[in-house]
Amino acid sequence: MNKRCLSVSTAMCFVLVMLAVTAMTIAEETAISGTARFDFGTFSISVNQGGSVYGPSVPDGIQFRWIEPGDNATLDGSGKKQMLVKAAGPKKASYAVVDRNVMVSYDGMLATPGGENIVSYRQRITVKPSGVIHCAYEFTMLADAVYNGISMPYVSCIIPLTAVYDKEFTITGSDDKRSLMTLKNDGAPVARFPIGKEIAVSAAPEKALRFTSTPAITVTDTRQWNGKDIQILLYGEMSEYKKQTIVKGTVKKVSFDVSLPVAAEASSLTIDGKKISGAARESAAGMSGLPDYCLSLSESANMGFADEQDGDGKGGWSDQGAENDFSGFDTARTNYLGIRFSIIDPAKNSGRSVITFKSGKISPVITTERVKLSADGAKGSYLYLLHTASRTSKGTAGSISIQMKDGREISYPVEAGRDVADWWGAGHLSNALVVVRKPSGQTTVGVYLSCFPIAETPDEIESVTLATTGKSIWIVVGATISSKKIDFTPLKMKITESERWKPVDMSNVVVVPGSALDFSDLVETGPAGKHGRVIVGPHGKLAFADSPEKPVHFFSMMPGVPVYAFLGIMKSGQENPVKGADMQEEHRNIEAYVSAVRRQGYNMVRLQNVDVFVMADAPEDYTFNEKNLERLDYMIYCLKREGIYISDDLVFHRGWLKKGSKGLAARLIVDQAERDAFEKGCRAFLLHRNPYTGMTLAEDPVLATLTFANEQDIPIEQVEPLLKSDTRPLTDAKWREFLKRRYAGDAQKMSGAWNLKENADFEHQMFQSAYMNERTERGNDAAVFLYELERNMLLWFQETIRKIGYTGLTHQYDVVAYFRNDLARNLNPVISMHGYHNHPTALDQKPGARMVQNGAIQTAANYWRKNVNARYLNRPVMNTEYNFACWGKYRHEEGLLFPAYSSFQQFSAITVHCDPVIMRMALPLANMHAGRDPIQRAGQVLAALLYARGDVSPSPHTAAVTFTDAYLFSNANLTKYMSGDQSKLSLLCGFGLQYDGEKIAGLPEYRRADLAMQPLATGAGLEITAAFANVKETAAGGSMTALVAGMKERGILTADNISAPERGIFQSDTRELTMNTKEESLSVITPRTEGAAVKAGRSAVLENVSISATTAAAVCAVSSLDGKPVSESRRLLIVYSTDALNSGFEASDDRVTLYNNGTLPVLMETGTVTFTIKNRECASMKLWALGIDGSRKEQLQAAGVSNGAVTITIDTAALKDGPTPYFELALQ
Repeated sequence: MNKRCLSVSTAMCFVLVMLAVTAMTIAEETAISGTARFDFGTFSISVNQGGSVYGPSVPDGIQFRWIEPGDNATLDGSGKKQMLVKAAGPKKASYAVVDRNVMVSYDGMLATPGGENIVSYRQRITVKPSGVIHCAYEFTMLADAVYNGISMPYVSCIIPLTAVYDKEFTITGSDDKRSLMTLKNDGAPVARFPIGKEIAVSAAPEKALRFTSTPAITVTDTRQWNGKDIQILLYGEMSEYKKQTIVKGTVKKVSFDVSLPVAAEASSLTIDGKKISGAARESAAGMSGLPDYCLSLSESANMGFADEQDGDGKGGWSDQGAENDFSGFDTARTNYLGIRFSIIDPAKNSGRSVITFKSGKISPVITTERVKLSADGAKGSYLYLLHTASRTSKGTAGSISIQMKDGREISYPVEAGRDVADWWGAGHLSNALVVVRKPSGQTTVGVYLSCFPIAETPDEIESVTLATTGKSIWIVVGATISSKKIDFTPLKMKITESERWKPVDMSNVVVVPGSALDFSDLVETGPAGKHGRVIVGPHGKLAFADSPEKPVHFFSMMPGVPVYAFLGIMKSGQENPVKGADMQEEHRNIEAYVSAVRRQGYNMVRLQNVDVFVMADAPEDYTFNEKNLERLDYMIYCLKREGIYISDDLVFHRGWLKKGSKGLAARLIVDQAERDAFEKGCRAFLLHRNPYTGMTLAEDPVLATLTFANEQDIPIEQVEPLLKSDTRPLTDAKWREFLKRRYAGDAQKMSGAWNLKENADFEHQMFQSAYMNERTERGNDAAVFLYELERNMLLWFQETIRKIGYTGLTHQYDVVAYFRNDLARNLNPVISMHGYHNHPTALDQKPGARMVQNGAIQTAANYWRKNVNARYLNRPVMNTEYNFACWGKYRHEEGLLFPAYSSFQQFSAITVHCDPVIMRMALPLANMHAGRDPIQRAGQVLAALLYARGDVSPSPHTAAVTFTDAYLFSNANLTKYMSGDQSKLSLLCGFGLQYDGEKIAGLPEYRRADLAMQPLATGAGLEITAAFANVKETAAGGSMTALVAGMKERGILTADNISAPERGIFQSDTRELTMNTKEESLSVITPRTEGAAVKAGRSAVLENVSISATTAAAVCAVSSLDGKPVSESRRLLIVYSTDALNSGFEASDDRVTLYNNGTLPVLMETGTVTFTIKNRECASMKLWALGIDGSRKEQLQAAGVSNGAVTITIDTAALKDGPTPYFELALQ
């Protein structure tokens, strides 16, 4: 018969029982609602009840939630049909105190949609002074039903992370014992214990929680839902009644006891936030009896948590806009790892909650440099700060001066990297634990708790003075004097070989010819350059000179530092050994390397650090190391012969002088002597004749594109490199020249425009980085000045390279993405950009490096969108660096995301950084070294198919953001950035910029866009460091939902397109790509490749492929290898890419802060997944697990074939050669 699955989840009263000894009196009965919560020192216990029954005449699989009496709710019904459920009768809720036992009762009833009562239920919780909580639950069947055995009272034990720092944390039951750190972080049950056994959850022996129950107990680790605490749910299960019919009138009961770690008497009871009676007093076991003293920030606070407009010096936080603030901060929270803080509610303090200190990196409207907070003689041993920083620089962020009652003064510097760090990508430090986190744009932001000792014995304190150095934007949220010492040793995770983490066989990493991973057929037969120069075609894409109408694209890779590899002077030389006993051996090594590059499908290599290579041990300026030059010449010859083009950076950071040029990128902008050296060195390099090709690099069409200087926009954006002792005089001279020209020599006019109190002259003007944060006329002048520096630099580069004789394509400024940078890039015939998700704070893998651990899908592909935001619609856009680095937990997402959307937007190149091709595995995983990483390697395999082969179709439509000079050169708009909402249109259709200003010779006219828009009023901010730039998205204004509706009206999106931006769903106009940022999933459905990125426990139904319940977060994909559709292919590649880390890898419990990068072997996260693949040849196909090199390792059995589909269950933990991301399903 049809059955109904009715989930009963009834709410409890909110009860807060504090530790104390005072008695209390409470009224016998009143209405209550919420969840019962009891706090006892270290541990917090929540109690709830739940149950499920099958009722009559309702389809299987329909789940319902509890709703309030009289409410109606229309529920999904698992997508099958809409169902209605009502709460049939009134609930009775009461509490009482009898003999100091607090008793909570809760009664209710549920009914069918037709009004038939199904079940009545009764819940009782008794809290005894001894510290025992007794939970009882019973329900009475009012109609015949089948009980499904999942009716479970449960206790949620929330344990703060500090409770388990440096302590063994175990869950034990019967003979089973598990370390918490080995539990899978996916919310799935991980430990199940027999009936009647005692369960102990212990952070330390003296603080054990003990659970006794007659039913079974299931322990579930739910850290993914609550990052700041460890939460474990313990369920009682009525398994003895599972799937049995229960007749009308039957009563079933479940009960269990929880023994608290300390005996306690109830001193106060809070219901719905209202204290009923009793004197509440905070206390904690084992801590000093002195109360915490919260210093008042109310008079000193100058900003709130929320900020509406970036850069105006008003509102809140770091003045960086509405989606780059800390709006939603829980001001009611007082406990931070056991230390009490009083956080100001901005609504009660004229919008002011925090102290945001003055800095050269924030609007000059913010003037607070020093604050003095009164302590009124409070006694304590420690000062605790709740604080963070933005736009953080190395060194001292601020200082603390503690004035004692006896006249002594205790001082501390507040050091970035020890006591505080940037709120963006917050991670634990030696004296700063992240105690508040929230998602924000591309990253996760946070607030730190830091401790500064005062005295061993609590002493009287007069006041505390906080002062900034101005190097960073220092933000203080709270300050407290306490006698309690918090252990700042962070909880750690360590990865060792286990059933979950198993070694990957990487003994052979060079792709085997003819294997499933051999993509050499994607590379056109050489030599490269046989079609003439690479040009910009009339369609605005790259093309060859002999066939300009046909677009071409390049699947590119970057040897990390190829020249170092040749020399063997860097560790990467161990992976790509080129240096040999003689030239012949070196040539064979180079040939083997280039052949491996081709087999992985790359038809372009981006060369970087060439100046470093050829000038290593150079005899004199502009004279190259002949041995190194010969090696480079032969490599270029081999690449050309194999049909592989090159893109070259002329200088990286060294230049062409024997001693090198410190600060080269910045000096080139302002120093003519540095430019002269650049020109001389580039002339010598580009006009050197390669003895193997017979051509100079300047004339050889193998050189497709040139970058003049790598990431030169970073020092311009940081400004500080232009203001050092050797560059400031040159920068200030240019600033004064600019001002004289801008104000026609009238200093009084400048003074008026800047609203200066006194007239200023030109000769004493010095450029300040703080001007860039002003929304004033001076701020606008500063933005135009930096734009002119970039523009003039680029024009000089272009003129110089033409004089040398290179006539090919060039690009410059590839990182920073303010409108100012976009405008400078308009001078380029080709746009090039870099994009990194969760770039580590340091690249040396040393302890203390931090990396945010969110996924790229969650951010709506922010790091990829940064590339498309910079693209002009009448010319090519090339990505010349991208990576989702190791040790990022979700880096498997990149294999689908970056290449799929790049193909959709018709990028002319994508370039992984770096080292995706290695000849042997010699070193552990490290940040961006893709060739060592089985996960990043799998991503490149998918990139070869989705992008290089072109499996993903380009968008047939275009949305354009139109630039005008009137907009760009006013209101400091040059310092704004593409709004998040407009940028997300790139997930739906073709997207880019159109500029009605200066035209660039040789480029086609803009084609009419299907949708054209002005930039939205609010831009965004950027996080700029010496290594990278990331976008901090701010509120866009306008409605993305309205934009989607308009796109459907215009026919850009079809009526059945499921895009729903308000729910985080973005489906491309081709309907091949669907992203869900809320579920953090991405599906790709093309004729030749189908795949999905899904979280653990999730499934995906595509077109010819279904993916069932992966046990690990993963990318799961199926690709045809013979060019036919998946349903017809005779050879399929299956990719199951999860996670990988080094043996012994250690990090903070949230995986943000690195403590030990670990060693070989690499351990891959194992998992189980089921693929169902529709294919007309499937009955005859065989299945193999493949090695990293593509070789067939182990033949596996398919689960079965039915109705033209094969079902395959993969368990990578069971593979005899260890886990692998690759499997092959083929006829032979």
